[in-house]
Amino acid sequence: MKAFFNFCLFLVLCLTPMAIYGQSDPTQQPATPQIQQPTERQKPRLRNQRQQRQMKMRKAWLRLDINQDQRISREEWNKRPKAFDRLDADHDGFITREEMRKMRELRRNRNRSNPTATKPPVN
Repeated sequence: MKAFFNFCLFLVLCLTPMAIYGQSDPTQQPATPQIQQPTERQKPRLRNQRQQRQMKMRKAWLRLDINQDQRISREEWNKRPKAFDRLDADHDGFITREEMRKMRELRRNRNRSNPTATKPPVN
């Protein structure tokens, strides 16, 4: 009877990790979750999010470009002066859409390669 009890205890101790972790070897680490690609159903939603971001950027541009000359001058800029200097790549005193687009791409590429970086390079 004692042998049967020990055998049952042994089975419980061996099978508990399988029940808890879903694996037979308790020393084996659980698999890391794979990043799933968007399904066909999610793709329109992602496109919609992209369109929403683009619309938000257009509205922000129109809010900043008060005189509607397709560029933002220092007088129109109501944010930090250092940010204006950083965005004005050719230092002509105006920020164009192209300069904003280049800075956004630079920031996006830098964040992908170095997620800890926060500031764009100062010219």
